[in-house]
Amino acid sequence: MYSHADSSLSPSSSGKTSARQVLVKGRYLSGTVEENADSISFVVDAIKGNSLRIDRLQTEVNELETFTIDIVAEEVVGLSGAGISIFYNSNALSLSGDSLLVGPFLSQNDQNVISFYSISESVGYTTVLLNMATLDPDFNFVSGTGVVATLEFTANSNGLWPIEFSEEGTTLRGPSNNIIPIEELVEGIVNVK
Repeated sequence: MYSHADSSLSPSSSGKTSARQVLVKGRYLSGTVEENADSISFVVDAIKGNSLRIDRLQTEVNELETFTIDIVAEEVVGLSGAGISIFYNSNALSLSGDSLLVGPFLSQNDQNVISFYSISESVGYTTVLLNMATLDPDFNFVSGTGVVATLEFTANSNGLWPIEFSEEGTTLRGPSNNIIPIEELVEGIVNVK
């Protein structure tokens, strides 16, 4: 008897975390294959600790199409604010509409959130600096994983275009304005067809 493995993948919306299931059916020397497969399920978590990532890791769009990306805080502890700096190719992508929407993560438990952003361009790249913080003095931090911001873009040129974090301009802050160390910044790629 030998085994034949078949893997079915079902990635979650979080991009770097996905549920996996492997199915195995036995086949005997006579050629008979077991009707019911044995299975094992497991979760792959590729990001550990206080991190920020672009969600979706790869976005496929057509030229001149409008799309959104989320900025996700991953496995943070005691987050009450953030300064997030991202950059991208100015000719390939452009912000559209009212570009910054604060995500639900910081405003959970009906917290008030203040936010603002600035945009600068230099040598073919656009940098967006997003700042946000909770205002509620009684409950001013969150922990876990969630969307902190959503940005809307227009795809202007065919190709593969990264949306990257700038380490120098990106910080996570705790309730005493203490810096929360960032373990990983994960870029996203936009594939414009």
